[in-house]
Amino acid sequence: MMLTSLLDTIKTKLLTLYTKQIVKKSKKKQRPSSSQTSLHIGLIYTYNTSHTEAVAQAVETLQAAQQPVQVLCYLPDIHTPNVPIPFDTFTPKQINLLGQSHNTAWNSFLQTSFTHLYHLDMASDAVLDYTIAKCAAHHKIGHYQANREQLFDIMFKDLSASEELTAAAFRSMIDKMFHYIHMLKV
Repeated sequence: MMLTSLLDTIKTKLLTLYTKQIVKKSKKKQRPSSSQTSLHIGLIYTYNTSHTEAVAQAVETLQAAQQPVQVLCYLPDIHTPNVPIPFDTFTPKQINLLGQSHNTAWNSFLQTSFTHLYHLDMASDAVLDYTIAKCAAHHKIGHYQANREQLFDIMFKDLSASEELTAAAFRSMIDKMFHYIHMLKV
């Protein structure tokens, strides 16, 4: 038990270090504008029953508008939920100390060249930050946190982290993110 805790702590510190290096390198690269590529949207979020329903509704809306979308759900706990999740999933245990994984869904998500990658959570951890930094997205969009400014191209502040994120508030946040990005024509 103590060894597992120590390994988790080491992995968190290593992933944080890897994330900083990836972000530093990626900010130096010139990203092509979204007008050069077809719109492809990636969504990543941490599992929560009500949030999964809101993400499924957002996916339906995007697909109805003929926009390709891919979703990756993060399961931070060892125990998987009893209900089926309609999206690809990954856990922190599936990522090793070197930041690599044999999870096909996770690897595929990282290699997909999204026009927009939306991180739909109010908070994050080292595994999610590493995943977002490693992802091949042209524009990374997420909730505002001062310590994560280098990770995202565009950040939103809809609710404070201390407020409870109800299903309705989560859905509203997703809608606002899509609306403002569309208005900005990013």
